[in-house]
Amino acid sequence: MDGKINIDLSELKSMMFPGEQSTRNNVTSKDVLKNFAKRVDGVTLEDDAIEDYFISNYNFVRGENIDVQTNRLINNYVTVINDILSDLAIINKNITNIKNMIATDKESYLYKKQQYFLKINYEAKSHKEALLFGELQEKIKNRMGQFHNGDKDVESLSKLDDYTMFNYLYDISLDFGVFTKFFDVIKFNKEEVFKLIDKKKTDPEAYYEYAKKFIDENRVLDYIYIKVKEHYLLSEKEEVFNILYNLFKHGAYQTFVSLGAIQVEGLFYDFCSAINGGVRKQGEGTLVNKVDKVFKNNRAQALIYYPYFAFDVPIYRNEVAHNGTIVSLDAEHIAIDILLDMYTVIKLMQQDWLPFNNLKSLIWQLKIYKQIPSLTNEYIDRIFIELYSFFMMRKEEGDFGVFRILKNRDKYKHILEHYIMHYEDKDDTKLYDEAAELLQVLVQEPFWQYTLNIIRDMGLSGTNFAQFVTILVNEFIGYLPKGSSSHRLCIEVKKELDAYNLNIQNG
Repeated sequence: MDGKINIDLSELKSMMFPGEQSTRNNVTSKDVLKNFAKRVDGVTLEDDAIEDYFISNYNFVRGENIDVQTNRLINNYVTVINDILSDLAIINKNITNIKNMIATDKESYLYKKQQYFLKINYEAKSHKEALLFGELQEKIKNRMGQFHNGDKDVESLSKLDDYTMFNYLYDISLDFGVFTKFFDVIKFNKEEVFKLIDKKKTDPEAYYEYAKKFIDENRVLDYIYIKVKEHYLLSEKEEVFNILYNLFKHGAYQTFVSLGAIQVEGLFYDFCSAINGGVRKQGEGTLVNKVDKVFKNNRAQALIYYPYFAFDVPIYRNEVAHNGTIVSLDAEHIAIDILLDMYTVIKLMQQDWLPFNNLKSLIWQLKIYKQIPSLTNEYIDRIFIELYSFFMMRKEEGDFGVFRILKNRDKYKHILEHYIMHYEDKDDTKLYDEAAELLQVLVQEPFWQYTLNIIRDMGLSGTNFAQFVTILVNEFIGYLPKGSSSHRLCIEVKKELDAYNLNIQNG
């Protein structure tokens, strides 16, 4: 069922109006569309209602050639059906394969892994069946609309759900250990990672030689140690990672394994603490619980990283915990695996969505405007646009949104001073100092005058912009000094926002 499908109008007539050639020659595109509406949507149309129906339901364009649009509709319909049926066939095969090898020990990580893959495959199956039997019209309409919006290659548009974007991650036989280690660092090129998986399967020595070369060329040991030393949480473990650095460097792989395997779980505890804004909680639970928390809000990352860290890593972690080391495998190979696991987790801890990383990311984006005189219209304009763009990407608010961190920078001084901002044209600075500088802009009269002006000039149309202004007002109306010009302007912004919300409520 793979491959691009392209059916011309004569073929459509043959399929939808079987019979004599002379009869089919008299069939028009309107006949095809009427037949389509009746068979697919269960709607009987009169001739004068056809155009409006397909404009409304399938993104037809009034005045465009009806034959061309009919061809496009049917080809999109067949392509979507083909994709769904192909996906369902693979999903059913995945489910059957898992059921045929189900583990008898229900406490084993293998059994838990099998249950996880059954769950995500059944979820994918339900979603595909819902598309097939209930949401098909909307999917085809979206494809037709994308074509008219300028995307002539709409073959990928039926692949917008999790399964068809990441179907290879629903296969329990995939070597997730290799995939998690290299998918990110090989620039998300899954085909190259698949080659590495094949290499490990057919020639393990060649695979580990590649891994050793990768570690050397990418200075993985140095990266891990530097990030541990610089991170406000991980720096507590600098001594441990210094020991690990030297153990691996000098080939003491057995000792490295004994110490390093436990540290992988420790890194997930640190990851959970970073999500909590640096607060360490004793009740984070098992390694599986920690992995669950780390990936629960990112479906793509969960599909990539969860199976390995939740079901495979605990096996070597437990063996070290119970036996002191891993005696059944090549010590150098398992040391390489553990080192790359650490590398993966520490890289994930640098993501911009984490508390405090988000503020560093924002200020790094703003650094290009440093040469513009502060509080000028040009400077405020650039800052406002960057803040809005940042909000559009993240939609963040709450205790660890950037505005809340800025306002509480003294509370988080011990954390913010761990973040060093490196500049080529001036001395390095600490994030704490940069935060104070940005906050000073946000509490000044020019910023709030600009905000009020742009609302009055352009309005608050658009949910995203209104949400952004709402967060600005909510965060600063109680923070700005009462009676100050900034506070008075913030109140005026709130009045504009209230009027907008009232209009929305009243329709």
